[in-house]
Amino acid sequence: MQPLYTSQQVRDAEAPLLAAGQGKELMLKATTGLAHVVVRELQNRYGRVYGTRAVALVGSGNNGGDALYALEFLARRGVACQAVTVAGSAHEEGLAAAVAAGVRVTTEWDSARDADVVIDGILGTGASGALREPLASQLTDWQNNACDQLCIAVDAPTGVNASTGEVDPHAVRATHTVTFGMLKAGLFVHPGAGFCGHVECVDIGLTSVDAPAGYLHTTASVPGPGEQDHKYSRGVLGVATGSQQYPGAAVLASLSAQNTGVGMVRYVGDAAGLVMHSVPEVVTGWRRVQAWVVGPGAPEDELVDEVLDQAYKKCLPAVIDAGALARVSKTRDHWVLTPHAGEAQSLCESRGWTVTREEIESAPAHWARRLASELGCCVLIKGARTVISEPDGTLHLTPVGPARLATAGSGDVLAGIMGALMATEQPAGSRSAAVVAANAVLLHHEAAGNRALETAQSILEVARSHREES
Repeated sequence: MQPLYTSQQVRDAEAPLLAAGQGKELMLKATTGLAHVVVRELQNRYGRVYGTRAVALVGSGNNGGDALYALEFLARRGVACQAVTVAGSAHEEGLAAAVAAGVRVTTEWDSARDADVVIDGILGTGASGALREPLASQLTDWQNNACDQLCIAVDAPTGVNASTGEVDPHAVRATHTVTFGMLKAGLFVHPGAGFCGHVECVDIGLTSVDAPAGYLHTTASVPGPGEQDHKYSRGVLGVATGSQQYPGAAVLASLSAQNTGVGMVRYVGDAAGLVMHSVPEVVTGWRRVQAWVVGPGAPEDELVDEVLDQAYKKCLPAVIDAGALARVSKTRDHWVLTPHAGEAQSLCESRGWTVTREEIESAPAHWARRLASELGCCVLIKGARTVISEPDGTLHLTPVGPARLATAGSGDVLAGIMGALMATEQPAGSRSAAVVAANAVLLHHEAAGNRALETAQSILEVARSHREES
């Protein structure tokens, strides 16, 4: 897990160093790292650095200063460099250094359209609110008319909130983002993550005394059985899914859970015959389980209520999806609710909050946090970039999933994987449940096939490979 921070936390970490007079040293580290990334990407894209063209869009703050110092470095490597000042002023020392190296300074944007690389140094990570005119129109005109070019953002693309991931309609779409000191949460939250391209962090010597705002999960792991394990000690998962109308959800959840490596799957519901035919290892009926998956495939309300009541009374981990979401009245901190944006909207409205699906999709981290705090359990809002929040607001994020997961039944497979890991790992609290949920998302991404059934089947090989690696 990589820790993620808000912009304010980064500024707080910088403050003692700035107070100690280390501002120039911090900027030197940042600009050196930025310039090296630009050189590397020019080499990768064009096979050369000398003779390429670089334009920096320069704001009045330190991000503009970083861009100017990077241009100085590039100009001395034979790059034709131009700085477009967009705010009427610029970082004084950075501007002087760039001019001394031969960088041309202008207020005209035309050169940005034809540059080999554009460095976005307009606004810093502390910026918020809508982009103002004429900047908003200038950004749109440049991006609509630019050739295929590298665009490297300094710390965060202009128009992307580095803390929340919210995006202005005119925001810069970068191919790369070079951030400094610490990874910012908003660079990995949808929709902002889609504007950042490849993100990398330059170490400038910052440390934070605050707890991270969240964590980025990039590597999946599956616990393997020990020598003394048996089917009960490896975890027994109860699956209450499917109905006569939607029996396939029961098969997908049961198959993916079984293939993830749980000791036993116990199925209850109206699709037992089809489940047993498809996954003969599954047993049916009510007996002891160590975690529950409930909701996919519209099981009967009475069954859902009985499962939720049992999970609550016995303090069992639970993955609650689809039709079961509306039946939740009380929770445990190691439960995970897994709505998509539309279901999240219904959960919000049931609590008297007025919000549209589009608003949730544009700020999923905010709504995941708000729901998790209200409900007292983990909330996972599904999407191209899944967002998981603990009740205290700590986020758990994963990279974007394969587009082929946007298919019917995909959520049923994820629920089965997550339930199996819950039963196997037995999370003791909300943090553990969130980590398990993120791990399930990563496995789901890796196993993705063209159809939900293929994904449910391929999880067997993915889980097996991760157990061998660990």
